Amino acid sequence: MRRMKLFSLLALVLAVMMAFAACAPKAEEPAAPAEPEQAPAAAEKVKDEAPAEPVTITYCNFNSSGGNEETLAKMVAAFEAENPNIKVEVETIGYDDYFTQMQTRVAGGTAPDCYELNIENFAAYANKGQLAEIRGVDVSGLNDTALNAFNVDGKQYGLPESFSNVVLIYNKDLFDQAGVAYPTDDWTQADLQAAAEAIRALGDDIFGIWQPITYNEFFKVVAQYGGALLNEDKTAFTINSAENLVAAQALIDRVLVSNVQPNAVQQGGMGDWDMFMSGRLGIPIEWLPKEPTWDAYIKVFSKFPFAKTICNSLFISVSYTVITLISASMAAFAFAKLRFSGNSVLLGAYLATMMIPTQVTMIPLFVIMNRMGLTDTYASVILPSIFRPFAVFLLVQQMRAIPNDFLDAARIDGAGVFRVYGQVALPLCIPSLATLSITTFMESWNDYLWPLLMLSDKNKMTLPIALSTLNGQYNTEYNVLMAGSLIAMIPIIIIYIIAQKQFKDGMMAGGIKG
Repeated sequence: MRRMKLFSLLALVLAVMMAFAACAPKAEEPAAPAEPEQAPAAAEKVKDEAPAEPVTITYCNFNSSGGNEETLAKMVAAFEAENPNIKVEVETIGYDDYFTQMQTRVAGGTAPDCYELNIENFAAYANKGQLAEIRGVDVSGLNDTALNAFNVDGKQYGLPESFSNVVLIYNKDLFDQAGVAYPTDDWTQADLQAAAEAIRALGDDIFGIWQPITYNEFFKVVAQYGGALLNEDKTAFTINSAENLVAAQALIDRVLVSNVQPNAVQQGGMGDWDMFMSGRLGIPIEWLPKEPTWDAYIKVFSKFPFAKTICNSLFISVSYTVITLISASMAAFAFAKLRFSGNSVLLGAYLATMMIPTQVTMIPLFVIMNRMGLTDTYASVILPSIFRPFAVFLLVQQMRAIPNDFLDAARIDGAGVFRVYGQVALPLCIPSLATLSITTFMESWNDYLWPLLMLSDKNKMTLPIALSTLNGQYNTEYNVLMAGSLIAMIPIIIIYIIAQKQFKDGMMAGGIKG
């Protein structure tokens, strides 16, 4: 009897443990960084002095994702060579999910020492007191308009030289093939158009220029045609000026008339840098490559510690699945076969938590993990597996189908509650356990958002996170991404092949009566 009460208490604990996440107290507002006390002259002196002791700083960015990691590595090496006492640990996150993770880490107090921001987001971080003010720097040679854009409440947070540096990058091989002279500072729009048309004539899948019809490109072309978006005293828009109309028509004609700029179909999902590096600046979709190669599969292992990420995903997914099977089966046995006060009410309340969106509990759960010191650990990703209402629901149905006579016979033979659970109930639930193990493993293996929020160490990241780093803001290595995605499918396929019979039996078990 005492064991039955203990088992019931354990089921109760498992049922409500994670529900407290939604009732967590409000997170404390992170304190604003302390104001530096030294005067500008002193700050200038400190800036010129190297740290007396070795210092390690973490730098998180999105710009190096999608094929620019090598460039950033060279920049870091040059910085460390100039500052031998400073070591930079780089963390790269795919652009699509960069700000989601950064906002969560800033709110949880786990932000890196330095992190990349763009003009659209920096003001929000500055207003929250999350950025350090820049002091003691000579800004006399910088653009006043650009400086003001990074000034909030009289505090300077950035030192931009200008809003945009227009640099012309060209493919010498294509210029040579077209017999066109290389660009010079004296080039006009007519020279640019003539060169683009000559290169476009080299082939159906070769294009002369990358200048899509976007606002930022229109802004630059307008300036090149001598136009402006505002009048001289900045009091009125001049969007319909003659120069602006000529610039807009030039952008449109490069797509629709001369077709020196590829349209969306001709781009075939490739970015500008992908097409430039292909030597054609544009290529239609090829479902069957003309020259198949294994280079993408080799490259995916060199982009990041790919083998390590596979091991990380396997360890987390297997642990997550095992804990789910143990906790859910014990709770289901208690709800289905043990009689205690409030059984049905507690089960209903427990299953009702499935209606709570994951996004609602994500921040409280993050705060709990952070206060427990579990952020950036495997445990922070695995522990939520203890609370799986759907798993309990699935197994409760199977447990209820087990005749009570089987359990009573075991009790008559002297078996305790744990022995009845482990040696009688569980073996009769193998089809449902197999179904649950496959679905749970797949869920954990493909889980992206929660590991993204909890894991920042690149040596601990899971496979979906690693693959996301291949998505850059301006460039995506689709061949490498597809190679990695194909490899990521292999464990799921193997597990399903091994357990497909049990999976089918488990899916059919709930629909058969009698």
